[in-house]
Parts: sequence; structure tokens; C-alpha cells
Amino acid sequence: MKRIIMLLALSVSTLAVTLLSAYTPLVRVTLVQPTIVGETVLPPGDYSIQISRTTGDIPLLIFQGKEKSVMALANQIDSVTAKPSSAELILSKTGDQFKLTKVIIEGQAFELVR
Repeated sequence: MKRIIMLLALSVSTLAVTLLSAYTPLVRVTLVQPTIVGETVLPPGDYSIQISRTTGDIPLLIFQGKEKSVMALANQIDSVTAKPSSAELILSKTGDQFKLTKVIIEGQAFELVR
């Protein structure tokens, strides 16, 4: 009987950890110029960004806008101190093109895979 109770308690705690790790913050950003995300050019506009995880635990950044949406694989890099519910997009500029290179959401930093 004790063994069954222990297995049940372990199952419940595993479910709780899985549910907590499934939490992904959702932030909203406004792009003011065309921006390359991965291989896709996103037009200026409002977007939501959400972080998901692939089955291999690789971060997947999902950008959703009214006109266009894109998913981009990323590597999680060192965390940084940030305000709750804040987001920072780091762009590189080559010529007149802007390319998203890093995203920081709630202190979690991600570098887009090239």
C-alpha cells in the first residue's frame, strides 16, 4: 500500500513539474521597419512572441502578426536581469536590412539559430 501511495505521489509531482515547465511568457512588440527573422521578412506591425520548446528541448520562438507569422529556432544563452513582462529585441543592420539576432524575454536570453 505504501508503495502505491509513493508511486501516486511521484506521478503527481512529475505532472506538476511538467505543467510548470510548459509555461511560456507571451509578450507583444511593435516592429517599426521590415525585420528579418530567420529567413522570413516580417513587415512593420504588432506581433506577439511566445517561447515554446521542441521535443529535444530546443527553444522555438513564435512570432504572430496580423499579416505574417514565423517560427524560429534559438539557443538559450545566459540569463540577464530584466523587468517582469519585458522584452528586448536585438537587431543587426547590414546595409538597409535589419535582422533579429537575439531576444530577451523576462530575463531569458535567446540567440536565433543561423
